[in-house]
Amino acid sequence: MDKMEKDALEFTIIRGIIDNAQRKLILKQEFIQFESNDRVSNPYTTFKSNEILEFRYGMKWITFKLTFGREYFIYIKNNQNKIIKINFRTYFGRKKQNITTCMLT
Repeated sequence: MDKMEKDALEFTIIRGIIDNAQRKLILKQEFIQFESNDRVSNPYTTFKSNEILEFRYGMKWITFKLTFGREYFIYIKNNQNKIIKINFRTYFGRKKQNITTCMLT
């Protein structure tokens, strides 16, 4: 967790080894905002709280002869059928403590 403003949580998501782009995730009671791939014309995808219809989250193991990582994912869908996909990976237990701390708070 990067910053905690009044009534807001801000995280920096780094998806994995290949995709090192740092993307901001901002959670407020009124909205959720995630930095998108289009950083020029529309840098953030924003859903207001009353627009959110459903969400899905989970984790799957990354294996090749042995388990060496995890992939976490969160999908949020709004009333216009647009989806924010938040996913990131951790390998060999790297940053495991950070992820556990964020999930507990």
